[in-house]
Amino acid sequence: LPKMAFVSEIMVYPVKACQGVSIPTAQLTKEGCLMYDREWCIVDATGTRYPKMQALSLRNFPALATIETILNTENGELVLCSPGCDHPLHIKLDSSDKNEHVEVECGGASTTSAGSWHLGLLDSIHEGKHAEKWLSDYLNRPDVDPSKSKLKPARYLLLRAAAFRKLATYAGPKQKEFSPDTKLQREGLASPFRMKNVPVTEDDGMKFQDIAPLNLASQSSFRDLKKKMLQMRESPTTEELKAYSIQSFRPNIIIDGASDALKPWEEESWQKFKVGGVKFRFLKGCPRCTVPCRQHKTGKFHFKSSLLLPSKTLRKFWPEKCIDKEWEQEWQGPIFSIHIAPFFDHGNEDENLISVGASVVVEQKKKDTMLPVMGIGIGIICILLALFWRQGKQ
Repeated sequence: LPKMAFVSEIMVYPVKACQGVSIPTAQLTKEGCLMYDREWCIVDATGTRYPKMQALSLRNFPALATIETILNTENGELVLCSPGCDHPLHIKLDSSDKNEHVEVECGGASTTSAGSWHLGLLDSIHEGKHAEKWLSDYLNRPDVDPSKSKLKPARYLLLRAAAFRKLATYAGPKQKEFSPDTKLQREGLASPFRMKNVPVTEDDGMKFQDIAPLNLASQSSFRDLKKKMLQMRESPTTEELKAYSIQSFRPNIIIDGASDALKPWEEESWQKFKVGGVKFRFLKGCPRCTVPCRQHKTGKFHFKSSLLLPSKTLRKFWPEKCIDKEWEQEWQGPIFSIHIAPFFDHGNEDENLISVGASVVVEQKKKDTMLPVMGIGIGIICILLALFWRQGKQ
């Protein structure tokens, strides 16, 4: 591996909860997201099986991971494929405001507790009846969604975001006041988070992302996690561990490097850093639900010995990763990977590009809170030694 940390892969997830696409170069939008990332979502139009008009996620519908997405920018198409489907769904990348506009609820429910949150409504464009039929025919199949097979078939719509949501509404110094009232959250009058210390700017935006424009994960940290899994009582098989992919964590930017260039978990200490020519800032660690415990292309739990093995391993070996004062206590999970946002010159499109192979240079790390504590401790020891020395002379 190169001696400097570098970008090993870039992932975009055009349709929220569906499979991602690995691309060599990505353009950042003015809001800080990767172009085409989480630009579409799937909703249950009538609330027959899932919350009505809420952007579906892998948390509530794991089988969405079986839908493959293909970005064909040369032909200007997004293509969706499902297992055993002879006729893929083709969607034009050029958005058309002629289609019906609807509002999508951006929210979710925790898979680690009974907690839930709402992050407002997002104006979206209906991609048409052909997309509705394709999705409904596949997702209503009993073998695809067996837990809902006794319910009436749902009308599944494919919707494209027609706007952005401002992250500053929910996090950062100007966020709305915290309230557990989901009605106020839904109306954009309150935040479900206590994140006033997160360095959010007015430019930071999201489409159907959960809570931040971008997510960065380290292969070095992932390798360390997999090593620790082998030390668990319910350890995985060699085949399971080999097949387990960092893509189960659904990051946008994956970094790697030799052991002396990228230490496990060091990304959590970065405050400001550059990827190629683009500057980024750390927002917060990403508390994890149970989705990373699933296969990234099937949605099924990956480990047979213990379904939640990755989460259990993080909790056992790094209990500090379960302490997150910014995230509501009742649904926080162990942290893996980091939420980030760029800051760059909006007028220079060349500075808005990141590519595989780009070097990662750390410009500023978080202040080490242990240094003052160590300094105080050393000072106390020196005082005690001086007192003992004086007493000895007397």
